[in-house]
Amino acid sequence: MAKMLLEGSTLRVEGPLDIRTVKDAHAAVMKASKKPNHFDANGLELLDTAGVQWLYWLASHHGGAISVTNATAAVKSTLKMAGFEGWVS
Repeated sequence: MAKMLLEGSTLRVEGPLDIRTVKDAHAAVMKASKKPNHFDANGLELLDTAGVQWLYWLASHHGGAISVTNATAAVKSTLKMAGFEGWVS
């Protein structure tokens, strides 16, 4: 089970962002008055293709990009394979 933390324009997921937890992340963002444009990957244990697709959906609501910080090597690699290495700072 993942924990979704939304503070201002920053979303942080503790645990996996995968096919099982994307719906929880989506519900948290939809309830928020301000949609995040920054994703803090500190605490992110796993990012699968469903998680990448959801981050793409989130980015599409912010001009096509979001900022991803504190990403592990595995998360950076997954984003790079999907063509989104430009999001990582």
